[in-house]
Amino acid sequence: MSRLHGYCPRHANQDLNQANVSCKREYENLRQSAGRKTLGVIAAEFEILKEGFRRERRHKDAALVQEQKQRVLGVRPISLNQKSNGTKGKPGAQEDAWDWRYTLRPCTSSHCKAYYTPYSNHYTYYRTPISGFLPQETLCSACAKTELEGFVEKIKEKWGSRCGWDHKEWHDWYANACNDRTMEQEYWIKAQEKCVRERGPPKWVGRLRDSAVVEEDAIELKRERKSLMRKWFGSMSA
Repeated sequence: MSRLHGYCPRHANQDLNQANVSCKREYENLRQSAGRKTLGVIAAEFEILKEGFRRERRHKDAALVQEQKQRVLGVRPISLNQKSNGTKGKPGAQEDAWDWRYTLRPCTSSHCKAYYTPYSNHYTYYRTPISGFLPQETLCSACAKTELEGFVEKIKEKWGSRCGWDHKEWHDWYANACNDRTMEQEYWIKAQEKCVRERGPPKWVGRLRDSAVVEEDAIELKRERKSLMRKWFGSMSA
C-alpha cells in the first residue's frame, strides 16, 4: 500500500502504519478462522482482502486530493453520479469550501504590483522569525524582507538614541511599536481578503479529467478483482 497524497509526510506515514496494522490483523483473523482451508485458499482470500484495502485507500486518496483542490482552487468535486446524470451542485458550496488565503493576493506595498500567497513555496519563510520577528504576510517576500529589516533598524536606532533607558519606559515603547505593526497587518489582511473574494476563486479546467481518471481506476479495479476471483477458484479446485 502507498501513502496518501492528501496528508503531510508525518500524517501520511502514521496513516500508512495504521493501514498496515489493520491489514495484518485481518490476515490473522483469516488464518485463525481458516478451518480446513488450504494455504492456497487462504492466500487467495488474503489477496482479495488486500485489493479491498487498496481500493478503499485509492478512493480515499482521490477524495483527499479533491478536497485540497476544492479548498485551494475553489473547485467543487464532481462525483461519478453527477457526471453521468449531468447534475450540478449548489453554487454556494464552492465558496463555502474555498479558502481565499491560498489564492494569489496583491502585495500591500505602494511600490509593488506583485501577486503572491504566503502559503506557496515561501511558507517556511513567513513562519521563521528573523531577529525575533516574523515577516508580514501582507507583503510579498521581497517587500516583507525590506519591511522587516526597516523595523529592526528602527528598534536599534530607538535603543541607541539614549545612553540609558528606564525599563518600563522602554517596554511601553517596544510594546506599542509591536502592537502597531500587528494592527497594521490585521488591517491589510482584511483588505486583501476583500480584494481576493471580489475576484473569486480561480478557474480550473482539469476537474473533468480527474473525474475521468477516478472512473478509469474503478474499472481497472473491477478487472483486478475478477482476476483474483479466478485465482481463488483455481486454488480451490487444485
